[in-house]
Amino acid sequence: LKALEHIQTALFGQNKGPFYTYSPVPWTLEVRKEVFTPTEQIENPAVLNLIFAQVVMDVFATACLRIRKEDRLKMRSTLEHHGISPRNVLDKHREQTKRFIVDSARDWPFYFSRLYPVNGGKKMPNVHMLAIGHSGVRLLTRQRDVASDTLTVQDLYDYDDIIDISVPRKGALQIHVNGRYVIVYTPRAPEARQLIEAFCIESERDVMYVKATRNYR
Repeated sequence: LKALEHIQTALFGQNKGPFYTYSPVPWTLEVRKEVFTPTEQIENPAVLNLIFAQVVMDVFATACLRIRKEDRLKMRSTLEHHGISPRNVLDKHREQTKRFIVDSARDWPFYFSRLYPVNGGKKMPNVHMLAIGHSGVRLLTRQRDVASDTLTVQDLYDYDDIIDISVPRKGALQIHVNGRYVIVYTPRAPEARQLIEAFCIESERDVMYVKATRNYR
């Protein structure tokens, strides 16, 4: 994972001329919903269908690191109660049911989060990953053995509590929260800082809007 953090990619412009492609290919390309923003809502039915299908497939796959064991078991029971499985996930299901499944997955701590492998340094040797999602920033411990591979939340920082986020030096991400400074180390510190800052701003705007609405009423 650390080696993958150093890979640099670039988006090429669309080629309007003739091109060659391969068919069939021995691989598949899957696009997934990784994160929600703090105030993001699902309005498009097609988007809801895709995210719903993603959750169902991940729950039954058993290899998705983003789902805790207890959340997987509870969701499988819910899906089985509604007669939903990977075989019929693309069939017609009630929109209310699909929204319930997706909203339940949004309550999971790090399923819809961008995950960064990090080093917690001497002060936090058990911190291995940073998760940035719509409900806050989490420090995670990863435990792997022959039989399992799990993530455990070590700490959670709400966006309302984050005072400042900075990159004091190359490869270091510093979070000023609740009167203390938390530092983790990752080559992608600038990218993580930018994402946290954007989510902090959106979360703050949502709180200000709610307050204004209440005062008006």
